[in-house]
Amino acid sequence: MIAEPGDTVGDRVADILVVDHQAENRRLLVQQLRQLGEFQVHEAASGDDAVAAVRTEVPDVISTHVGVRPGLPGWAATRAIREMDGGENIYIVAWTVQAMPGDEGAALTAGYDECVTLPPPTGTLRAVLGRALAARVGTGRDA
Repeated sequence: MIAEPGDTVGDRVADILVVDHQAENRRLLVQQLRQLGEFQVHEAASGDDAVAAVRTEVPDVISTHVGVRPGLPGWAATRAIREMDGGENIYIVAWTVQAMPGDEGAALTAGYDECVTLPPPTGTLRAVLGRALAARVGTGRDA
């Protein structure tokens, strides 16, 4: 599945939460997402803000920087979200500026669905969204 303009989960537009402590990183990723399709995009500047946002509305996809600060780092926020009602059904992508050997395994252990290096090439982002949206269908959040 490839992300396309107007992609939906069931009968609604997909909802994506972008989490990074650096406003410029959030801006660039949000811009890329908007170029790829019609998504409902929200932003959070910290792991704590991400957890609070998920308590209010459960997104389909969370894209979070693993080293997000202040407060909860990305991996800790991911674990907290996974423990929340519905958290197991959110597709969570870890973004890192400099991927090191072992980062992907550590991200999966922390509860992320996959790990990608920032900034992602458009083709990589499109493929990630395709996997994320395909995973959302049938989870009970697709209507």
